Amino acid sequence: MIIPSKRLLWVSVAIVLIALGFSMAQTGEPIFLILVGIVAGIALLDALWLRFRRNTVSFKRDLPNTLVVGVPHIVHITLEGSKHAETLQLYDHVPLSVKVTAQHLPLTVQLPAQQSAQVGYEITPTERGLQVFDHLQVRIQSRLGLWWRDKKIALPQPVKVYPNYTAFARYTLLAAEQQLNQMGINRRPRRGEGQDFHQLREYREGDSIRQIDWKASARIQHLVTREYQEARDQEVLVLVDCGHRMTAHDQTIAHFDYVLNAVLLLAHVALKQGDAVGLGTFGTPEPRWVLPKKGHYGLQQLLSQTYDLQPNGQAPDYYQAALSVLAHQKRRALVIWVTNLRDEDQGDLLPALQLVRKRHPVLVASLHETIISSLLEQTIHSLAEALDYAAALQHLQARSALMKRLQASGVAALDVMPTELAAKLVNHYLEIKRNQLL
Repeated sequence: MIIPSKRLLWVSVAIVLIALGFSMAQTGEPIFLILVGIVAGIALLDALWLRFRRNTVSFKRDLPNTLVVGVPHIVHITLEGSKHAETLQLYDHVPLSVKVTAQHLPLTVQLPAQQSAQVGYEITPTERGLQVFDHLQVRIQSRLGLWWRDKKIALPQPVKVYPNYTAFARYTLLAAEQQLNQMGINRRPRRGEGQDFHQLREYREGDSIRQIDWKASARIQHLVTREYQEARDQEVLVLVDCGHRMTAHDQTIAHFDYVLNAVLLLAHVALKQGDAVGLGTFGTPEPRWVLPKKGHYGLQQLLSQTYDLQPNGQAPDYYQAALSVLAHQKRRALVIWVTNLRDEDQGDLLPALQLVRKRHPVLVASLHETIISSLLEQTIHSLAEALDYAAALQHLQARSALMKRLQASGVAALDVMPTELAAKLVNHYLEIKRNQLL
């Protein structure tokens, strides 16, 4: 497609002004017609040159192998192969879930003859999943700059957008600096205590007398202490609710994204402890199951299986999820359910949890909507606001009663804000490890 440029539009405006001048002077009509004919001929030749010239420019888009939600990335476009100097405009058709945050499109490029050029722009993904960068729209300017030739070049490139895993990268850094309390994660080291024997060492002041190995001490004639470590080679299975209640948002971040970030941080911590971590989903037409794995591969497996996971409009089936746990998880494991509970769930939820508890310890983490708390904090000025207040209060009372019933039945239960989920899950996991409940 050939479209006029701003230069041609200004030439047209100039011709109109000249026409007005000749009209007011009431003379020079032949001269004006000759001028118009010359301009029109030049514009036509410039358009024909652009229309029939062969395009020798090649285009290549360079994307990062993976993208991360909320993290800026640079996309580069390389141009090369032109026989003549060219002026081009580039517009990359970015997926709707990816925002261009710097160097807004379109990009203007001056491409020298027989040389290459590279331009770039910054993007920030806002949603996880598989995103496809489609075609590149290119406008090539004519020799005189009166026209643009607009064309679309197919450059389909799929790219995976992962959750923001900077939280557990930060956890690693803070762990090295012994500053985990900055994230709300509390580690209470108890020197020499745990389940698994680690080594013998010389007695130190402050060691418990129970840790002294008297036989070894007698052999070498000075006190020797047994040192233990937290039990390793245990398993953690996280069940993630993908039903309709997980579609809620706090400001711009979905509750479901808070859940995935918390699961990844918990997995990172558990894998560092030497445990294996797996994942299952429920409340979705196609449940996913990732059997517990250890080490770096375990974390990579979780990332690859959750980057495109999304909530849907289906209601969660807790009993079916419990049957799936028993079918997939044969070895004893800590089973963590992450969901959003309602009072009406207890008829299905309690039998499901009791079924799983026969083989595995269970922890339920239920997300608490911040909008409920905000309704209780607002000043009441109307009947509608009073009804909202009463409904929010009744909702919280029902949730509190359900949490107490879960705890009374022997199920550990957390009712947490989405922003607190990661720290609370990690703290509870570490507490279970310390108390040797696995």
